[in-house]
Amino acid sequence: MIKEIDGLILLVDESETGITLYRVFSKSGVVDIPEYITEIAPYCFSGTLHLTKELQKEYDKKDIDDTIYHEFSGEFVESIKLPDSVTKIGNNAFYNCKKLKYITIGKNIKEVGSDVFMNCRSLNKIYMRSDIGDITGLKQVLSRISSEIEVAYLKEERVTAKVLYPEYTEAYDEIAPAHIFGRNIEGEGFRARQCFDDGKADMNQYDTIFPKASAEESIKVAGKIALYRLMYPYMLKDSSGDMYMEYLKSNKNEIMGICIQEKDIDEIKFMLEKFNDDRDMVESAIVMANETNFGEAVALILKYRKKKEDIRKSRYAF
Repeated sequence: MIKEIDGLILLVDESETGITLYRVFSKSGVVDIPEYITEIAPYCFSGTLHLTKELQKEYDKKDIDDTIYHEFSGEFVESIKLPDSVTKIGNNAFYNCKKLKYITIGKNIKEVGSDVFMNCRSLNKIYMRSDIGDITGLKQVLSRISSEIEVAYLKEERVTAKVLYPEYTEAYDEIAPAHIFGRNIEGEGFRARQCFDDGKADMNQYDTIFPKASAEESIKVAGKIALYRLMYPYMLKDSSGDMYMEYLKSNKNEIMGICIQEKDIDEIKFMLEKFNDDRDMVESAIVMANETNFGEAVALILKYRKKKEDIRKSRYAF
């Protein structure tokens, strides 16, 4: 059936077990799915439709003003929020959503179909409406994403934790002549995605990937792993904290530059709090922030520099 709710037009199927969403028509590429939806159908947001005969008839006879509403599918999809009521995402649900950058999900997802995010080449962040210590379906979601992905945990729309999962590659090599295939996985991103214990993020286990990841990954990737673990130290042991801090210290100029380029103001503030004694880092940060026209960062860095200079002057005042 066709329903209009919260400024969206939805093609849904209602049953005793819940309400399955098959198609959305929206005014923009940014959509919040209503709370009462419990399941996302296969190919729901892809360019391909997979409907029962009954739903196909509903779809064919729809009367929608296409000057206002657009089919929310394929390259029209930019970001989406799924409600906490959703427990299942069907196969290929976001297939070929090449411009999808962000997805927000609740902690109640229990089943994620195959190839859900196939060809979602721009997807780089998941917002998780839960605490990092909650039981969630995040592991199932991450198992469908092999590219680099950042997870930000939200509590009342405020970020309470961030975790970066690096990219990994997977291939099957034939072992001749028996036509047996061996699975070959490269990258610590795969191991990072296994760091869950009964649905809870196991960050102690996650920290064990860093020695190898820091050697294999770029400073940008390893730096973000270290930065996020120190900024949001859930389950962080002192020894792991020391490991991450040493990495930041050894690469602080490059990491600060990355934070400025990506306009991550909270990360910039954290770096300044930890390394504002380093004049070279501070001065080069000012130059880079000016070059990128990041006025907020320039003001923040100058504020920290002035504060440091005032402290230095007070020490020598008689």
